[in-house]
Amino acid sequence: MKKDKTNILVVGLLSTGSSAIVDFLREYDDIHIIQNEFNDFRAPGLVADQLDNQQDNEFLNEIGKITSLKSRIRLIYGIFPILKWEIRTITELKQRFKFNLLRIKQLNALKRLNEKLVSAILVEDKIRQANLWIRKLARLNNSNKEFVLFDQPLLSAINTSVWKKVFNPFKLIVVYRDPKDQLAEIIKKGILYAPYGSPYVNYGGVALETIFGRTENCNYYTY
Repeated sequence: MKKDKTNILVVGLLSTGSSAIVDFLREYDDIHIIQNEFNDFRAPGLVADQLDNQQDNEFLNEIGKITSLKSRIRLIYGIFPILKWEIRTITELKQRFKFNLLRIKQLNALKRLNEKLVSAILVEDKIRQANLWIRKLARLNNSNKEFVLFDQPLLSAINTSVWKKVFNPFKLIVVYRDPKDQLAEIIKKGILYAPYGSPYVNYGGVALETIFGRTENCNYYTY
């Protein structure tokens, strides 16, 4: 029987330097890194919100929006942008093909999970299905590596008892940065007033959820 891969969860608030930690761990041969920040679990209306029955969840199931046929066709178009064919497009074609093809496989896996999430099975059974989903993501590239790294898979508003079961077994790395430096970079990048809304994670949403928790009442623009 194969040993379960251990998930490494790198978590930090906005502009704390989690990407630097991911780049550092990329040097280790036995760690497979899931591409980009992992939003499919944490984003409003996605997997985490379908597993928490201990709160009055105001977010509807938004998984269909990102797993739709239109979304996948858009990724295919991203591989072969016929209307924007450029020299640099040719040189980057192989990398873009690999990236988008893997993303399509991730969306297919998420779509299959959602069939379980919208069914009448118990919440605990849904959590077990979500754990199987996380394990499948680690095998999409046929990786034999012992560890799987997820960059920013969590938000502080997500129920701890839920995500610990979904990502089990896991190791958690929390990235902290001097708040003065953190705020200075946020202002410098001009992302202080970014909007909030499901089913995607954005800068304003992360800040609002950290302060007020996950609620549709936070679904507005910051000023």
